[in-house]
Amino acid sequence: MKISTKLSIGLAAMIMTISSLATSTANLQSVEAKTQEQTIVLTHPAYLYNKNGHKVKEKIDENNMVINPPDAATSNDPNGYYYLENYDVTNFPYTGKTRIINGQTYYDTGKNYYVNAADVKEINGKNIKQGKLVLNHKSAVYNKKGQKVGQTYAKNSIINYAGKVKTTTEMPKYFFSQAETKTYSYLTTHQIKGHDYYALGHNRYLNAYNVDSINGEPARYNGVTTAKVISDTKTQTLTNARTKHILKKGQKIKLDLTVTPWSEDFGGYIYRLHDYPNEYVNEFYVQPRAALPVTDYTNLAYSFVKPNTTNNVQIYDVNGKATDSSIKYHQDATISVDGLIYLWNASEKKAELFYHLFYDHNDTSSDTVNPADKPNIPTNSNPNTVIATPVSTQQPKAADPSLTNRFIKASDVTFTNGIKLTPINTAKEVTDEAQKPITDSTKKELQDLIAQSQTIKNSDAYHSVVRYNYDNALTYASNLLKSNKATVAQAKEAIWLLKTTQTQLTTLDFEDWS
Repeated sequence: MKISTKLSIGLAAMIMTISSLATSTANLQSVEAKTQEQTIVLTHPAYLYNKNGHKVKEKIDENNMVINPPDAATSNDPNGYYYLENYDVTNFPYTGKTRIINGQTYYDTGKNYYVNAADVKEINGKNIKQGKLVLNHKSAVYNKKGQKVGQTYAKNSIINYAGKVKTTTEMPKYFFSQAETKTYSYLTTHQIKGHDYYALGHNRYLNAYNVDSINGEPARYNGVTTAKVISDTKTQTLTNARTKHILKKGQKIKLDLTVTPWSEDFGGYIYRLHDYPNEYVNEFYVQPRAALPVTDYTNLAYSFVKPNTTNNVQIYDVNGKATDSSIKYHQDATISVDGLIYLWNASEKKAELFYHLFYDHNDTSSDTVNPADKPNIPTNSNPNTVIATPVSTQQPKAADPSLTNRFIKASDVTFTNGIKLTPINTAKEVTDEAQKPITDSTKKELQDLIAQSQTIKNSDAYHSVVRYNYDNALTYASNLLKSNKATVAQAKEAIWLLKTTQTQLTTLDFEDWS
């Protein structure tokens, strides 16, 4: 199953031309445009309709053959209705004909199947939605005093807006374009009786929450929206594992984020459930009231830092001592980390703050990482992100805790994106605990975590490639219990590492390059 991430909305400059060719009293009317085949680009997945404006459902004959299938690339929703998606195709052919159905314009895609003009962004490469917005809901028009002015627009109406598009680096409450440079395009909203409105000009305003697209781009709401479940389904984890939580057809749920999944085989999105922040639902099964901000899977699963200078970034061991390894500087590289912790350096008798390096066993490159090399994060993530994580040039055949327990000084790098980490301890705590031998209670907690390992290794989660990190953490913890010099600080770090790598088994995943 593949679902579009780029599909488009609406009709603009051609509306006047089409309506002038059509008789205003006609409910159903065919309008001839150019006879040669033309192309349309969509704002988002667009349902196919018949000549009466009804969604088209797949039909099967007695020989199990599809009756009159569409010519264009289509998918079926869980209820069997056809829609266009552009995972592999961005330009869809249409016959050059349009049809007025119930007062709205539709484009003929062949075999008398149509898409609503509200879902069309471009015709033959020209953006016909520039300067226009499209409604996702029936919407009244108000003046600046919040009084209705006697006009109500239907869902899918295409309307000229007033005002100029602006950009900002802070995500607005309402916006319609999200660049990789973390800039957002938006129209200024106006507060009327506690609600946000877009200006249409001449003291006329529309509720911003009722807008589906602006300039042919999805209008996004930085908040919590409702969604209707269109087919029974189970929720899933960030890495596509099914949960036991069942969503029922017709149920109303709350969503707060759109996520591009880790798998490069999935062309669409998953949505995060607001009331269940560790659960997601495939966009295939829900109809959100408003489009939400989009983030990549990596921003919810990983943390990234960037070197402060062009010098190599020194790597340290669990005792805060410099090793003979470093991360060579690369202009476009970031470093993946999974923890922030104070370590006690006994030789210097001081505590310092370190980032714990996330180890990916698949990266068999040298200390220098080139943008053309294999990344150690999901392949569908930002192509401009390069992860610099030096590892041994051969995959370990057995657990090697030294590869999992490596650190870089927090003062050498700056956080860039992903999960914002907070220290798991304080400088005072590690200073005190580094002097104390491991206690029975701490040892018991460590032993209990190790005892869970067999159950974890029998689970499906253990087959993730990050199992090497878990194995390394187990080896480190086991060796620590055998030492007569183990301290409380070391034991707590080992406990943190075991819990972290356990979590990684169920929350991290990416293409296995081995």
